[in-house]
Amino acid sequence: MIKQFFPYQNIKNLNNTGINTFIVHSGSLSITHQTSDFSSMKQVNMDMKKDIKVLFMQNNICTRAWKEAKALTQKGISVSLVELDESTDNMDYSIFHKHFHIPLKKKYTVTRLPYAKYVFIKHLKKILKEHEFDLIHSHNSPDVYAVWIKRSSNLPVVHDIHDIASLVTYEFFSNNAANQLFRLARLYWELIACNICDAILSPTQETKDYLDKKYNIRRSAFVNNKPIKQDVIVKEKLSKRDGQVHLVYEGGLSEIEKTERNMMPIFNEIGSWEGYQVHIYSKPVGRIGLEKIEEQIKYPNKIHMHQPLPLDKLLTEMTQYDYGLCLFPIMTGNLRRASANKTYEYQISGLPIINNLEGHTWKYIKEKGCGRNIHKIKDIKKIVKEKNEYNLDTGDCFINIDTVLELYEKVLE
Repeated sequence: MIKQFFPYQNIKNLNNTGINTFIVHSGSLSITHQTSDFSSMKQVNMDMKKDIKVLFMQNNICTRAWKEAKALTQKGISVSLVELDESTDNMDYSIFHKHFHIPLKKKYTVTRLPYAKYVFIKHLKKILKEHEFDLIHSHNSPDVYAVWIKRSSNLPVVHDIHDIASLVTYEFFSNNAANQLFRLARLYWELIACNICDAILSPTQETKDYLDKKYNIRRSAFVNNKPIKQDVIVKEKLSKRDGQVHLVYEGGLSEIEKTERNMMPIFNEIGSWEGYQVHIYSKPVGRIGLEKIEEQIKYPNKIHMHQPLPLDKLLTEMTQYDYGLCLFPIMTGNLRRASANKTYEYQISGLPIINNLEGHTWKYIKEKGCGRNIHKIKDIKKIVKEKNEYNLDTGDCFINIDTVLELYEKVLE
């Protein structure tokens, strides 16, 4: 019965684990996630935690930060957010108790930092004076905001390092003196943030180990980029209608060459193949950036740029495709240690993963069997023809927010 929704592969339905339950309603398939295996996790003293007021800070809220905030609110934690002057279009801000903006542009140069620092600290102090918080949870990149926060407030700061600046070696950093200066600044901010913040959070065991060793961090933890538990309604596969292979990519894009998000050359290669369609759900990167990316599309009838969607809607929308793409044009030390959001979200949408990301993600996919790792883009066609069997059990795909709560407990002792 399940195979009719997955014509290109066989999906393992591990109902005997208590993780997934499939319920049919009016011809559509609903996936309800049950996680009985979480019962053995260490429980945090939630009586102590319920009254905690946390202030998240990020230049613009990203998927990882939003997932953490959502999971914390479900535990009864009051989470507020401070961003710079622009909000992210596809985020649900209703989860935040309060939402503040600091009137600064996200894009700035090193030469404008003194003014940016003045404006940031001025408005942050005003927020902290008028509203009561127990701790601040800052998110990079860059790490400079955590430095400014810690140096201008008396609250404990948990700094969440999503991207490790010292492991990013883009070639465009060497293009001119300004870019070189910016890279040096990023390295300095990471060093200071890791040394002065009360705790460091990162996405994987590998990122935690790297940061602990490099900066001799005394208090740290890691939480994978996993979403909260939720129901997903499975839509009919587009491939069932037109017989073509529909691939989906969700995540950030960039038109800048020699960077990890310069994806369009890969999509154009796939678009040149007969019988393949590529669907893209990109995070907003500014309309100018998206327009430049769309201009690079060589096969507009086969490469489709969709509007960004909130995560719950995106998970349902992606069920109509056949495979999820986790592909990058270059590898960095940061990527090799990172935890990609899409790795877990594709599985929740019932999609096997096609991946070329080395390191943490490569090992995870190989050991679990939830997709295939490739060395060359053309290997995708071979994988589709093989019609492999995949383990898409979602029991390990949901966030363990207790790790964050335990870290909060330690910094508040």
